[in-house]
Amino acid sequence: MKAFDDYEIHGVAEFTDLHGNRFCEPVPDDEAQFWSLYGHIPGQGLECIGDFKSRQLAEEVLARITGGPTARELLHALMACIWWWDTQPATVRNLDEPEAFVRGRALVARAVAA
Repeated sequence: MKAFDDYEIHGVAEFTDLHGNRFCEPVPDDEAQFWSLYGHIPGQGLECIGDFKSRQLAEEVLARITGGPTARELLHALMACIWWWDTQPATVRNLDEPEAFVRGRALVARAVAA
């Protein structure tokens, strides 16, 4: 078994051809019936890891596989950063950053770097 070197999530829809055969094709998210998580195998292409009811579920599984933050964790971290920044006077923002803000900023930075 070869290791994956990257991952992709695609929206997918199921179609039926003129002979009644069903097949799946990637589609834009707004047309997707489900989302598939794929692992990329160097020199071989993509292999489907699993199908999910929502993009969010696929992203959460991908985060568990890679050890990265989920979309929900990133959103919460970003919201904490924005809340803290908006509620503090400028003098406080320049002197002391609470632990939640520092953790949130680090989480967002780690996700962007990945």
